[in-house]
Amino acid sequence: MQFFSTVFVFLLPIFLLSFYNIGKNYKLILSNTLAVINLLMILYSFFLLKQFHFFYKLAEMMGVKVFPDVFIPITFQVVRIILIVIIPFLFLFKKFIANKILSIVYFVLLIWDFVKEKIYTSSSNSTIAIINFPTKNIAFYSMYYFSWMALFFALLWFLKRLPSQQNFSKNF
Repeated sequence: MQFFSTVFVFLLPIFLLSFYNIGKNYKLILSNTLAVINLLMILYSFFLLKQFHFFYKLAEMMGVKVFPDVFIPITFQVVRIILIVIIPFLFLFKKFIANKILSIVYFVLLIWDFVKEKIYTSSSNSTIAIINFPTKNIAFYSMYYFSWMALFFALLWFLKRLPSQQNFSKNF
């Protein structure tokens, strides 16, 4: 599931640039695909929630006090992580499913650490891994991602939640 965020980070700029370079007939196809990619990020949110639950149980098992008695200051990183988990659930609403602005906000939140590190470090040999998956099995991960994509596309199509179906129903 960690692969989903990486694919989102690589595909979103391609789709957003394609909206301006492709004819009107293909914009609905891109909008449908963007809706599916946005909705797939819900699986990534569930993955993150599962990881947080695992870390909570691990800390509890080690005897670490998870919630201290003193107030924990809310930093940008805390808000960022909360937004990374919550924003994909906004894609469940018809109004936001193919929203480009919300997708860009989510994209920026995902790559914030990478961008911040590149801005603040001037050394050219600093290695920052935005890709958090083994490249050895890239074919397997790609098939895995595209099978989830086909499943979500079919689900949205059956539920008539694709942007092209919404526009079509408005015309009649």
